[in-house]
Amino acid sequence: MDAIDAVASDGVNDIQQAVNSVLVAMGMELTEEEFVKLSTNGFLNVSNIPPGVNPVVEFISQAMDAQVGVAMRDYLEATLRVIVGVPDRKTRSGGGGDTGDAVFMRDGWQDIDLVAAAKEPYFIQSERAALQVMLYILSTHKEVKNIEATDVEIHFNRNKTANLQSKAQVYQTLTSGDAPLAPVDALDIAALTNNVHDVILRQEQFTAENAEKRIEDGELSNGDVNPNGGKPPKK
Repeated sequence: MDAIDAVASDGVNDIQQAVNSVLVAMGMELTEEEFVKLSTNGFLNVSNIPPGVNPVVEFISQAMDAQVGVAMRDYLEATLRVIVGVPDRKTRSGGGGDTGDAVFMRDGWQDIDLVAAAKEPYFIQSERAALQVMLYILSTHKEVKNIEATDVEIHFNRNKTANLQSKAQVYQTLTSGDAPLAPVDALDIAALTNNVHDVILRQEQFTAENAEKRIEDGELSNGDVNPNGGKPPKK
């Protein structure tokens, strides 16, 4: 990022230097008044030139090669994206018949999820250190007691909606059949969320509340409700 900043800064400086470049006149005869007036606008006069050299007026400026600057900036930006795992949207322009995971991996979106997963432990570590300071301050003022930083579960929230249909199909496959997996394991394998246990608890609470509502509406009787799933048991 520092290199990209340096290239951009040098490019701006190069433009500024070209704008502010000095105009040199060689072989011109100017009065003192004319020279003073032109010097205020960046003018330089060289009256004594070798014999046989034609008078000339030109700017002293050596602009940076624009193509080299653009190529260097593109290289640095591409390198930065590789390091941080951010996909380059310019490398792919539609077309092709592949979908789902193929597109997700081809366009580089798998990389950003891998980078986020690698950084998750460091995020949790720093959050737990901050939590320890907060609990120390609260305990000093007798606001809380008997609470440790390890008692609080810290979640690193990531967007898991990419390729959601395929993940949902995986979850449905794992939780159906003659030997289904537990929902908590199926959610973890399908990578639908990184907050598996809370999702399961909310699902169980929602199922129980939905069953109670259906009983109140007369759609189910108390004997038809399965306390573990909110659905009638199989006969």
